Amino acid sequence: MAVLRLINQAASRRGFRTEWDIKHYVRILDPHILLNHACSEVPITDYSIDSEAITEPRTGKPVLKHRPRLNDWGAMFRFCFAKEFVAPGSLKKLLVEVGKEVGLGAFTARGDGSFGKFTVTEWQETL
Repeated sequence: MAVLRLINQAASRRGFRTEWDIKHYVRILDPHILLNHACSEVPITDYSIDSEAITEPRTGKPVLKHRPRLNDWGAMFRFCFAKEFVAPGSLKKLLVEVGKEVGLGAFTARGDGSFGKFTVTEWQETL
């Protein structure tokens, strides 16, 4: 799952011994995370297509790459974690960090792109 992978990457950069620490102590509870229109719970059903010429890494030939582009989006999901190993505040901090610096999806900052960045607008802890 993309969200957990991002948290894993941020954790390995921020002092956890390896990505293994987070992978085994944090679990996403929702089987599917729906993308909604920003600041609402209305699911996104349409999107534009971003097309860009890229160089295929294996062949070195130019190809046209098509990706969905969502300008304003939101998502809500639940996860659980072992508080003995991962502090709630540090998990939120990791998620905020990857939203600002890396992003979700294709052509993100991770791959020299500019899409997919997000902000954490709400955080609720429950028992």
